Amino acid sequence: MEFTKFLCRKNQTGSISRTDLFYAWNSEQYAYHQDIIGRWQNRNNDKAGGNTGLIQDQTILTLLSPFTILAPPITITAGFMTLPSDLLYHLAMLINNQKTFYYRKDQEGAILNDPIDPPSDQPDGAWYYTDYAGAVAGQVIYKILPMVNATAQLSYVAQCSDIVYGVQRDGAGRVTNDPATSIQPKWGQNTIVEITQRTMKKFGLSFKDQDMEAYGQSNIQTGD
Repeated sequence: MEFTKFLCRKNQTGSISRTDLFYAWNSEQYAYHQDIIGRWQNRNNDKAGGNTGLIQDQTILTLLSPFTILAPPITITAGFMTLPSDLLYHLAMLINNQKTFYYRKDQEGAILNDPIDPPSDQPDGAWYYTDYAGAVAGQVIYKILPMVNATAQLSYVAQCSDIVYGVQRDGAGRVTNDPATSIQPKWGQNTIVEITQRTMKKFGLSFKDQDMEAYGQSNIQTGD
């Protein structure tokens, strides 16, 4: 409801409140985050040659590095593991230091009866995983084959967190920033500038430099 109110007010003349600014900034950072993940996935899934897109991939991964997480060891209990709540994109996983392979649910019977490479927790065995609906809304679980106790090492891209400008009053009663309750952006400085420019564009800010205005409009339309 508060975000809807912000959208209704954003084209009205007047000052920008702290709440409105961060509603807009956070929505732009989520959009930017999705933009670069989408471009990275497209580069990885549509290569025309061995080196196509490698530089672009590395550039995008560098932008995503603040959100690239190596999770603490995750316990697998009887073949089930709960994923981190902020997981957005699975990068890689080892189980008991062995490689893992994703499978579709309709492949489970064939995998279990595979005479050559069935699921196994032996040192040279094969581990398989698939998505499994959690008992709690929003919870994501992997089902692991073989269904035994083990430990997983997972790396992933995390979701963005809302930035928050916490406030407090100083000795003179003035409102100042409170570092203890503030949440800072994780992005690099250049990306923060980019997201801020997009945010200001949303508020209808007119840039003096027409080239910068055209650049900002292009970013909003194309995500590049």
